[in-house]
Amino acid sequence: MPQVNNLIQVQESNQNYGTQSYLLGPQRAAEAGRKTLVLDLDETLVHSSFKPVENADIMLPVEIDGQICTIYVLVRPFVAQFLKQMHKIFELVIFTASLSKYAEPLMQTLDPQKMCSYLLFREHCTFFSNAYVKDLTRLGRPMKDVIIVDNSPTAYLFQPENAMPAVSWYDDPNDTELNRIATLLERLSLEDDVRKVIRTVIQNNKIDPRQEQLYLASSTHRREKSQRADRRTKHSKLTSSNVQAAPDQQPLNIQKMHNKQYPQENQPSIAFGHDLN
Repeated sequence: MPQVNNLIQVQESNQNYGTQSYLLGPQRAAEAGRKTLVLDLDETLVHSSFKPVENADIMLPVEIDGQICTIYVLVRPFVAQFLKQMHKIFELVIFTASLSKYAEPLMQTLDPQKMCSYLLFREHCTFFSNAYVKDLTRLGRPMKDVIIVDNSPTAYLFQPENAMPAVSWYDDPNDTELNRIATLLERLSLEDDVRKVIRTVIQNNKIDPRQEQLYLASSTHRREKSQRADRRTKHSKLTSSNVQAAPDQQPLNIQKMHNKQYPQENQPSIAFGHDLN
């Protein structure tokens, strides 16, 4: 973890851009108004190595120092499902400390449908205390609507209250971390300010199991309560509309409405962010 003696000054200087534009452009029309989910790449979605890996999911040729090298990539279990699921409710952004000559072609294979609206690379990071930090204030999105999923606390050093930590992944075929995170993210997408929940659920850069279950239980209760309230409102409007109908129609309409059944809802990493120079 880098030293943070000058962290406040770095954050303030990064927020005073003058005429500098933000890293992201406008949201796609279909994603307008959504929260922004920022996803790390290495050890969060994939694990890559220069050494040959048995059963590599992707073999990526990359030019380094004038030579073509093959990078062997393992894809974390459930990545495809995770991206598809999150694409339905978030604006997706890939933000990696790796070089674009590696990360961009990798994403072309990993996300052929271009569900991720923007790709950000090492050059978009802030170099601080010999580390590449992802300053989320530079995205140009309201901070209450931004979540970053990353395995490295250094990456979100400036905004830990916006971070959903992911356990580092290397090759475990039985890993289910993305499924766990997806459940939390679905609920967070409905919150007014994601930071209020993250401060409670995340402790010491880890998901606190007890707080996680308490939050999921409470959010389920709130959602069901809201759904019941919506149904009662619709029921009331329908009743009012039927009562105002002509006298000869009123008994029939009300009887039909009353007969309707309404449902009751119950090896350490090769660190491509630093090694691909």
